[in-house]
Amino acid sequence: MRIVFWFAMLCVAVLFCCASTCRGQAKQQDGSQGLELRSTAAPAWTEESIEGMSIVYLHHSCGNGFLKQGGMWRKLEELGLSVFDITYGDGWIGDNTNADHFPVTFGEHMDEVLAWDLTGADRHEIVAFKSCYPASNISSDKMLADYKGYYNKLKPMFAKHPEVLFVAWTAPPLVSAKTTAQNARRKRAFCDWLQKDWAPNERNIAVFDCFGVLADGDGFLRAEYRKSESDSHPNEAGNKAVAQAFTDWLPDMIARWSG
Repeated sequence: MRIVFWFAMLCVAVLFCCASTCRGQAKQQDGSQGLELRSTAAPAWTEESIEGMSIVYLHHSCGNGFLKQGGMWRKLEELGLSVFDITYGDGWIGDNTNADHFPVTFGEHMDEVLAWDLTGADRHEIVAFKSCYPASNISSDKMLADYKGYYNKLKPMFAKHPEVLFVAWTAPPLVSAKTTAQNARRKRAFCDWLQKDWAPNERNIAVFDCFGVLADGDGFLRAEYRKSESDSHPNEAGNKAVAQAFTDWLPDMIARWSG
């Protein structure tokens, strides 16, 4: 009887250990599968909204730094976008990127912008545009008011193309040697106006605050993003900061527009 009893107890112990091991393995497998799904499954906006779209980016020299040294071109392609750009030497559009030029660009050259480097009837779904850093030297209240007027002219032009997401970039800041504190404050005010008051209800207009990424508390290019005290082109760290901020921000704007 003792042999039978101890044999039975041994069987129970073995079964208990096996069950515990199986539960542990099952728990580990479930957890691993969950982690794998979270790390590899593409977000809905990548699958449904971004993949296969194209973006054209109108810029000057700072934009080239963001795209290439900053890695923005590569990051946008990783989101699923086809990337095109318009810059110096690309006709009137590429050579003229000040605020007063944009009503002409989008009023007289809209079709050219939307079809830039594409074939047939293809059109870009996303158009991003920016002025270069000299535009951040807003030297008077009248100039600030003029800037607002130029951008207000764009809204009815963009309203005619709800199939396109227009992304206005605020211009990068200048180093302190190239502007004044008052001019930098006006630029900050203009950036705030663009983000809050210019087009708050237009789904196909978004504003990316490049100035906010690069500027310090006084509205000058941050010390850690400067090449020198006389050059307002951001350094590699600044280019990378903007590239990362934009590609992190853009998917939500696409989702808002296309949702």
